[in-house]
Amino acid sequence: MTSPSIPGGALTSDDPEERRRAARALLDVEPVLAAAGLVTLLGDEDWRVRKEAVSVVQGLAPEPNLLAALVSALSPSDNVGLRNAAVEALGAFGVDAVDAIAAALRGLDADGRKLGAEALARTGQATALPVLGGLLRDPDPNVCVAAVEAIAGLGIDGVLEVVPALIGCLDAPDEFTRLAAVDGLRALGVTLPWERLARLKDEKLLEQAVLASIGRTGDARAALPLVSALPSARGGTLVETLRSVVDLARAGPVSARALKNEAQALDPATRERVIELASSAEGRDGRGVALLALGALGVQGAAGQALDALDDELLQGAAEESLDWLGPLAVAPLLERASNSAPSGRAACIEIAARLADETNAAAVRTEALTALADPAPEVVRAALGALSAVGDESCLEAVARLLGGDATPAVRRATETSLAVLAARFADAARDLASRARPASLESHAAAVLIRVVGPPVRGSLEADVDFLAAALTSASPSVRRAALPALAAVGGALAVEPIALALTDEEREVRLTAVRSLGRLRSAEGEALGVAQLVALAERAPDDEMHIAALLALGETSDPRALPILRPLVRSGDPKAAVAAIEALGAFPEARRIEALIDGLSHPASEVVKAAVRALGESSDGRVLAHLAVSLDHEAWDVRRLAADVLAHYGDIATPPLRARLAVEEDPLVREAIGRALESMVGAHRSPLPTRGSYLPR
Repeated sequence: MTSPSIPGGALTSDDPEERRRAARALLDVEPVLAAAGLVTLLGDEDWRVRKEAVSVVQGLAPEPNLLAALVSALSPSDNVGLRNAAVEALGAFGVDAVDAIAAALRGLDADGRKLGAEALARTGQATALPVLGGLLRDPDPNVCVAAVEAIAGLGIDGVLEVVPALIGCLDAPDEFTRLAAVDGLRALGVTLPWERLARLKDEKLLEQAVLASIGRTGDARAALPLVSALPSARGGTLVETLRSVVDLARAGPVSARALKNEAQALDPATRERVIELASSAEGRDGRGVALLALGALGVQGAAGQALDALDDELLQGAAEESLDWLGPLAVAPLLERASNSAPSGRAACIEIAARLADETNAAAVRTEALTALADPAPEVVRAALGALSAVGDESCLEAVARLLGGDATPAVRRATETSLAVLAARFADAARDLASRARPASLESHAAAVLIRVVGPPVRGSLEADVDFLAAALTSASPSVRRAALPALAAVGGALAVEPIALALTDEEREVRLTAVRSLGRLRSAEGEALGVAQLVALAERAPDDEMHIAALLALGETSDPRALPILRPLVRSGDPKAAVAAIEALGAFPEARRIEALIDGLSHPASEVVKAAVRALGESSDGRVLAHLAVSLDHEAWDVRRLAADVLAHYGDIATPPLRARLAVEEDPLVREAIGRALESMVGAHRSPLPTRGSYLPR
């Protein structure tokens, strides 16, 4: 500090800007001398001056004289600005502020204790939690509410022990305290069971907070109170209730059906109000929630709203999800929209229509998809292939197979193979007939190889004839044909296929060579014996490059053959990190008794990626030794290993609590602390997790 004096005249100037500059100048004054001036400025009538003073105080923390002055400012006073500014500034003093406020609470009035609770939350310190716990028993109910809100605030700042404290507040005698606890848990993303919330839903004061939370329970019983609340809901309350409806629908088909059943009784005015919100040009968040809710509730006319929103990039996801929930009712509007949309829109309409089609409209979707196979846009062709996988019949096999004989992009070719395989599985006789007519080593043999792999021999008269046909395909000039023949040989060829697959290990195309390696791992005799082990062991020991080496290790794992263990085990402890991870993944296919020791060895590997692979693999084990080794991984030097170990230990229940709590006491990394917190929360019947996304549930 450079100056021993306080610019006293500036502190009382009539000009707010001069007072603000004076506050900034106090940074260069000895803190013990600056304290009085800063307290004066914290109570200034101009908010900009107070803001500057707060910033200066925070820059001088943890000066004890300033701390004492700030705590004194919590005492009764007519200067509300001073008290609020003191609360804001105290957060910068951390654990020192916790101790000072705790010592002063007894001498403060109710307003002072409320401000003290807020200041404790701003410190972000876990040590503030016991102090706030004491305020939960304050004779003034407003102080209790402030304490609950402060506890929730600590949770937002990362203090992990707050969730059990908030759950305990749900049984508080004061309803405002219970309300604050519900709101705090919801703000922290904590999901409570239906039974816990159901006890609170009939309290008028808590009704809306409970409605906003019960959707996340995933319990079908929440459908009735949510739908019943919609007629009287307005504004933000309507949006929050609809958001809870969406949460419930996302939980699964049972709760989604319950919502639609209850929504049949909705009056026209309520339906129209939700449709109006979904079509509103203002407030995309509310519009997106309303779009989702229209589908979740099965409201008539929702398809048109969702289709209109498909063209809005920010609302497209909500529109698609809403259409999912509407089901077959949306198919006809989707096909109509597909006929006059841009390629991306047409692809989306075809894909969604096929997903939602039922017996009454499958033929219309099939016709549209067959036409789209000739579309110049690859995304439309891929969407059409996906649609035919869902609604195609045996007449579609030849149309799909023809695409493999053309100049398709790799993405279209992969989609074609998938669609052809799905259709072959459903229409095996037609698939056999089509494959039997293909000429050897021609482009037609690409589709034939896919069909033979799916329907199995004999397709061309005998197993030997099928193998000869596929072996001939390995001489094709097209790498795609050669690549397609290999998994077919592995699926049907047995001992006859060993030699032709092994010869493909020297193919000039990298993808063909790698496919040959994978095919050796999957090749089996009629009795289930792995037939490619000898070739894979030789390749693992003398692979020409790292990629082939990794592929050979993974293929060895697919064999589950004991002869692979002497190759895999040494790599887990000391191999190249990529090879070690591959060896760990390969060991996952072996019986637990054979793999457990090797996986434990992986925890000692110097590369953290290898250790994480071992932790993940061990987390799937039921062996009693695993818990102790995972607990040791909580002390690993790499933060991401510790975080993963905490996530895995969460699945072990109460038995994992001691090591998790022990690590929490010394852990400094916020992401690891968060993972430990999630694990511990799950053990008290609550959890914090992202909401499900589209595709993680069955909308119908």
